[in-house]
Amino acid sequence: MRFTKFRLAAVVAVFSVALPAVAVAVSPFVDVTPGRFYEAAVDWAAGNGITTGKDPTHFAPNDPVTRGESVTFLKRYDDFIVQPAIAGMGQTIGSLTCDTSQVARWDGTNWVCNTIEVTTKIGVDPPVTADATGDITGQFTSIAIGADGLAFISYASVNPITLKMARCTNATCTMNDAIEIDATGNVGTYSSLAIGANGFPVISYYDHTNANLKVRWCGNSACTLGITNTVDANPVADVGKYSSIAIGTDDLPIVSYHDATNGNLKVLHCASGTCTTWTSLTVDSTGVVGQYPSVAIGTDGLPVISYYDTTNRDLKVMHCTDTACTTRTRLAVDTTGNVGSHTSIAIGTDGFPIISYYDTTKSDLKVLHCTNAACTTHDTPIAVDTVGNVGKYSSIAIGTDGLPIISYEDFTNRDLKVLRCANIDCTTSTSLAVDPTGDVGGWTSMAVGTDGLPIISYYDFTNSSLKVAHLTSIVTGIAFG
Repeated sequence: MRFTKFRLAAVVAVFSVALPAVAVAVSPFVDVTPGRFYEAAVDWAAGNGITTGKDPTHFAPNDPVTRGESVTFLKRYDDFIVQPAIAGMGQTIGSLTCDTSQVARWDGTNWVCNTIEVTTKIGVDPPVTADATGDITGQFTSIAIGADGLAFISYASVNPITLKMARCTNATCTMNDAIEIDATGNVGTYSSLAIGANGFPVISYYDHTNANLKVRWCGNSACTLGITNTVDANPVADVGKYSSIAIGTDDLPIVSYHDATNGNLKVLHCASGTCTTWTSLTVDSTGVVGQYPSVAIGTDGLPVISYYDTTNRDLKVMHCTDTACTTRTRLAVDTTGNVGSHTSIAIGTDGFPIISYYDTTKSDLKVLHCTNAACTTHDTPIAVDTVGNVGKYSSIAIGTDGLPIISYEDFTNRDLKVLRCANIDCTTSTSLAVDPTGDVGGWTSMAVGTDGLPIISYYDFTNSSLKVAHLTSIVTGIAFG
């Protein structure tokens, strides 16, 4: 498709809806047919000095745009539209004075002050059922994007409890291969999946039968080749619930998890990619702590973990000062009410952790943005969704636009919701129910695919099945307030 002059005029006109411009005139061009879809855009461009035509009476709307013409269009657009808008911010125009949060805009008759409102629309493909085999399938989901750009999902199937994995065969996961990974005893709950240094999944999960933590290293994409290890097998302790796995800068898996017997947070660091050898440490034993941990690797190359302090009902953050977390710092970062369960942590484009979590006291979804790598300083926690009982099973990721996006359960309406932050600290945001069909939204997990769009795995309580939702778009626009 050729990029013609009328298309360029239309594009420039669309991007100018929020900026001041003179009244639209009727262009002098005899070759711009009245009623054509580009007529208004060409009139606007001529009226604002962006185009003077091929000659005084001809625009040549179907001619291809040369590089010189496109640069000229954009330079005039900046001179006559953008720069006056910037100059109008916080300035006086005649008798009109705008504050620094407004722009002066010509509405066709007068100059007026307007605030700029950023709006976001979230699109989603029809959610798909990825696995409905067995009595109960799809709890404790965890999703990650493989080296081939396609999603892998670990989850539990109940009766009996087994660890399963779905390997998506397209970007939207409308087709996938569901595979049983471990059926030795009752295993597979509290699963967490990451992509190892070999490009294939590595999964941490709980062994109900023996009350142990296990790790499965996959040697191929189907995980038909691999090694399964029981990595914390304390015979007198119940360990391995709430596991969360990440791959360190040393290319080795690191797992945070809960010691239910002693009420502690533990960390396991694999000494090899297959996790056949490892070290495990109790990293917080102050009170009953360590439920709902989530681990990420910071820009400093070190693990950082968010988790729930059951004793004090607080959200805590631990920052490891070496790759194995043999030394660390920890801090309660939100102590207002009963907060900090259902945590999920990611590293923002500013290099600092950002955490989504549930406020049990107010039944809200909250977000906390750290202002350094260790989260020893942070912004004030924000309740980002307060409509009904919302925020359990949260999962946070960073979009290709650098902004956080969160999946979570709307318990009031039994929906899967997504919230997209409009800035890196999430002081403004937009939320949407992306699956309102039946009772859905348990155990959500989100990753951003190579198509630049989020994909979410979650549990369908109504049909006892694993579901997947793929977002089609996250479009941000500008409007006047």
